[in-house]
Amino acid sequence: MLDRTIALFAILAVLQPASPLPKQDALEFVKRATESSSGNLATGEGRGTFRQYREGTLVLHYTFEVVFARGKFNLRLTDNTRRVSKESPAYDRLVVSDGSAIFSKPYGTHVQDRPRTGEVYSPKALRETTHMPWSLDRVARGPLDPAVFAKFAVRMETLPNGRLRGTYDLNKRVGARFEAAPDAGYNVVLFETFNKEGPQAGTRAIVDWSRQDGLWYVSALVWEKSLAGVVHERIDLRYDRFTANRAVSPDLFTLQALALREGSRVIDLRPGPSKAYTVGDPQKIAERKLDTIAAQVESLPLVGQTKELERNSGIRGWLWALNVIAILAIAGIWYAYWHRRRIARGKSS
Repeated sequence: MLDRTIALFAILAVLQPASPLPKQDALEFVKRATESSSGNLATGEGRGTFRQYREGTLVLHYTFEVVFARGKFNLRLTDNTRRVSKESPAYDRLVVSDGSAIFSKPYGTHVQDRPRTGEVYSPKALRETTHMPWSLDRVARGPLDPAVFAKFAVRMETLPNGRLRGTYDLNKRVGARFEAAPDAGYNVVLFETFNKEGPQAGTRAIVDWSRQDGLWYVSALVWEKSLAGVVHERIDLRYDRFTANRAVSPDLFTLQALALREGSRVIDLRPGPSKAYTVGDPQKIAERKLDTIAAQVESLPLVGQTKELERNSGIRGWLWALNVIAILAIAGIWYAYWHRRRIARGKSS
């Protein structure tokens, strides 16, 4: 019913000249559209491209394949940047998160012939692991968090083109504004943050929406970071294929999804002292039935502990061998002693 109401209002807005909406009605339309798009999208699966520019120069170009489910994702990044430049082997990565941590590991032909090493990061390390400003889970739901309407006093106005603009203060120095479009079901198609005073600086997200089985989702995003009117960083993310609310296996968001070899190392780069773990038998890891990737990683033996176990095992092996040699030596001495006595008795008789 909500989607039909929004769609009807969008058609009327296109057919009729734009007229200002009462502020409360405008706010309610955007709020409901945002809550609907965010709340109705439970899972997603898709393929697309990701490009990052700095000072107008392309620095990263990935093809991605992703499966996500409300805060969890399984993301495969295929590096096209180095394939084009041919300066070094492509650095493909598999990034998996269940919300407790982010795990990243390389894959591809350049790592097949040597032990694979993975890294575990804080769940906040999205830019460091995926180069993206938001998770693809969040991207698909749109740039505006529905919690904004409860946290901030949003000031609404109707623009001449029929779009609804909202403005609010993030804090004393930084403001935010968005525009919701009738032809996108009153979802947010433009989102900006800006300095209210001082140097002109901020971010800007331009969004394309698509509709699948009555459900709106973001099919493309252009994100820019600027200072004094000059864009210094730009991200262009686009889906070539997307399926909403498909059945997703929970196994995709576990340590087993990374297919780590026995003997691989896991480097813990979360806040605190760095640690290194050694991967044991993957089957035994699966049998522990731990709930999170963080718990699964922490259940692995530390590299130092593994070496100590190996060293102790080696020492025990040598001691066992020495014991066997000592027993054989004693047996040999006794045999020689009795053999000589037997010979001596034979001669005396």
